[in-house]
Amino acid sequence: MLKQILSDPMSTPDPAVYILTGILPVEAQIHTKMMTFYCSICQQADNSVEKQLGKRQLTVKSSGSHSWYIEVQRVMFKYNLGRAMDMLNNADVTKTIVNQIKRQIANHWVNEISVIANLYQGLKYLQTDNFMAGRIHNILKIKRYTNKDRFRIPIKLKLLTGTYSLQPLRYKIYKEGNQEICNACSQEVETVEHLLIKCKAWDNIRRPVIKEIENILTNNSKIEWESLNEGTKIQILMDITMVQRQLRLNSEEVSKIEHQAKRLIFLIHSARCKLLLQP
Repeated sequence: MLKQILSDPMSTPDPAVYILTGILPVEAQIHTKMMTFYCSICQQADNSVEKQLGKRQLTVKSSGSHSWYIEVQRVMFKYNLGRAMDMLNNADVTKTIVNQIKRQIANHWVNEISVIANLYQGLKYLQTDNFMAGRIHNILKIKRYTNKDRFRIPIKLKLLTGTYSLQPLRYKIYKEGNQEICNACSQEVETVEHLLIKCKAWDNIRRPVIKEIENILTNNSKIEWESLNEGTKIQILMDITMVQRQLRLNSEEVSKIEHQAKRLIFLIHSARCKLLLQP
């Protein structure tokens, strides 16, 4: 469902979806609901049915039992939350403790997702350091300048998540073209870097847009585009939030550059599609 909302293919790595949306996996949400409900049981009187049942189940049942209370214990072990019986005997389970438990579960998943995301080569340009549960990625919060930007976002996200069909993938699936070599220039392997800043076939499209980006950088931050290395140039086009502080850009400058980056990616994508559709 989240991939459909983002207009991303089903092959999109799950960590990328969680990082972009700020929504944690279903398992994390279930565990949070379980612990919230269990905390409400702990707050009940000692003679309540739920609390008495919990003490009996936790005392009698084995660790392999399908009892809900034993499952709570397994969840608590997973997140280093202590023993379920100790919490049940604690009459002072406050709202602060409940919030701490929620944060501990969220932090566990944020760390795990971030580690896994770093293993995907296709996600190397996606900013993961600021990933927080409940907060959408900064790249999706940047102000749009025109309504056309909403049509450009899906193409940008495919490149950002490593699911855009570059020539190596197209040849692997459809056996079309010159194996991994770019169909537009027939010079190099078609990578993200080649597509966006190297391919000579797209120079006429690229030049005026890069000029706009260069003007923004030069006028506001005194940065020359040509002085930047290839990695920084690609990062600006893919996810500028990762280098925003390094380049000392304010939010308005970031919005303007991101608008031009989306525009460039979409223009190259459109021209590339026309080329590939030619008989």
